[in-house]
Amino acid sequence: MEEFLTLRDLFNKELSISEIARQTGHSRVTVRKYLNSQVPPLPQKRSRKPRKLDGHREYIIDRLKECPLSQELLYDNITQIVKKRSPKSSDSTWNSHYQDFFEHYGFIPRLCRPYRPQTKGKIERTVEFVKKDFFMGGRFTSFTDLNSQLQKWLSRVILMQKMLRRQAPSINASFEA
Repeated sequence: MEEFLTLRDLFNKELSISEIARQTGHSRVTVRKYLNSQVPPLPQKRSRKPRKLDGHREYIIDRLKECPLSQELLYDNITQIVKKRSPKSSDSTWNSHYQDFFEHYGFIPRLCRPYRPQTKGKIERTVEFVKKDFFMGGRFTSFTDLNSQLQKWLSRVILMQKMLRRQAPSINASFEA
């Protein structure tokens, strides 16, 4: 509606159709069509195209019920996430698109502390660890096979981490000996 009125206004200012097309970015044919019509064109209802994940929607929802997302997610300080970093993550100025995203999905983003490689490594090493320890050399016949192998691998990794934590000697114990 607004565009229709803008075209009419420019035409009433005695601009040519070519000049109106140049200023608005529309083709001359479109400008002429709008100027010849007495009423603004009604928006046409379009049929919804199928999305790529539509066939997997139920599976994804079931998996998220089984293994929900974390309440907090750790991110690096990149401009796609944060515009201005504050000492406290929650006081930072977020990228507006990203803020819409995390508010919609209901999680809290946390940012790595600047100049602290330990926390940045948590992000980058996790992806590398999964690639090298799980995917490299693995063979999967289907997504179901991949998921079942991934579950076994995760169980093994979690068990190993628990065992390492139990076996780690305390600092006090080493001084007592």
